[in-house]
Amino acid sequence: MDIPLPARNVWFRLIHGKLPAASNLHKIVPSFSPFCRLCNRSSPSETTCHFLIDCRKKYLAWKLIWTHFFPLSL
Repeated sequence: MDIPLPARNVWFRLIHGKLPAASNLHKIVPSFSPFCRLCNRSSPSETTCHFLIDCRKKYLAWKLIWTHFFPLSL
């Protein structure tokens, strides 16, 4: 299976814990808020898990992207 470069970039970042989740960006730029901007949860901070699964809005976006590239064939 040939994986497009942007998709490989996301997988690489996920494997190495370098996704641009707010908590990761906050470590680099302390003035950047570590909390999710979409769901406005103040606790806990936006981790990689929240970035991909726990945030309902982002989960729906990831699900849409997944079904676009891997459609269900019945």
